Amino acid sequence: MGEALPYWLYRLDYMHQAGVRSQRYERLKPLKKTIAEYMRSNVLITNSGMAWEPAIKFAQEVMGEDRVMYAMDYPYQYEAREVVDMDNMAMNFAAKRKFFEDNARRWFKLGKRRGMAKGKETLVKTTPPGEDADDIGEIRDIVGFHLRLAHGVVYRHFTETFAELDLTQKQVSVLWLVDDHPCIAQTGLAQRMRMDRATTMAIVNRLEARDLLQRGTSATDGRKQTLNLTGAGQAMLATAKAAIRAHEEWRQSRYTAREVAVLIELLTRLHE
Repeated sequence: MGEALPYWLYRLDYMHQAGVRSQRYERLKPLKKTIAEYMRSNVLITNSGMAWEPAIKFAQEVMGEDRVMYAMDYPYQYEAREVVDMDNMAMNFAAKRKFFEDNARRWFKLGKRRGMAKGKETLVKTTPPGEDADDIGEIRDIVGFHLRLAHGVVYRHFTETFAELDLTQKQVSVLWLVDDHPCIAQTGLAQRMRMDRATTMAIVNRLEARDLLQRGTSATDGRKQTLNLTGAGQAMLATAKAAIRAHEEWRQSRYTAREVAVLIELLTRLHE
């Protein structure tokens, strides 16, 4: 995945800025943009040799969906099921089409798509259980196993619910937080989202490019940038909240109100 560079962007930006401030290296000069911003403006990557959903989604989050393309590392690494597995990723239709086709057409100038229906994405909800589905042995007592299965089901339902909006969970969370905290700084956003600076910047850049967010300058500290929703961002968030309510109703229909409260309390113990 881009020779692992997407995973190093935060470190590269940090070390470059620290080196410039220290003035220890004469050749190390300030840049007009961060290294991460240069990467996202000038570099394309493929998933060749890394047919792994978490890595692909991370690269899309950091680099942008328009700069990550599918590729198989043939003949060095070849697996017949790879394309099927990649097609079953929990990813909205527009992002998946960019990954498999649109980005390659755009960057290699392959011409426009012909005769391909622009249908709604149909996701595989789960692997159909077989006759031995209940015979899982001791793994039934592993909490992480059930968390993984539950996350997969919830994430797929979320993706289906938001397919028409072309928004990820993190993007919706950013819009919501910015709306709740007008003029919030990007650092404050990153802290509330429990994300590093490079990932937060990538999400903000993407939302700004879609005219859903706008950057400004703090009235109290000229060194800080502020974030606010645009009119289009407010309208998108209103639509997203309606979709989230439908998603939450589906999720909470499996529990009583008391069970929901207990579940939230138990899960909070894990991540706090």
